Amino acid sequence: MAEDLKTYIMNFIEARTEEVSSDLHRGKEYIELWERLRGLQNDIMKHLPEESEYIFLDYEDCENKLDDLVRNTIYTQGLVDGMRLGKIMSRIGK
Repeated sequence: MAEDLKTYIMNFIEARTEEVSSDLHRGKEYIELWERLRGLQNDIMKHLPEESEYIFLDYEDCENKLDDLVRNTIYTQGLVDGMRLGKIMSRIGK
């Protein structure tokens, strides 16, 4: 039972994170920053020797995984905090 709940919550978090990310990706500020980032990445790649490009690509991959970890951790903690707040509020209302 506990594993089923844990799986459900993890699936919920993943789906909700994707939904929020999808909305974010359509925003003007996000699009502008993304385009700027891509331009900077292209500039960096032009200046790297071909045999060293993998280092930059590995760096990007690691950074993306770190960002995902932070985002998921914050979302999970927000969910837990919301559940705790709901529990406190239900006690106050009694």
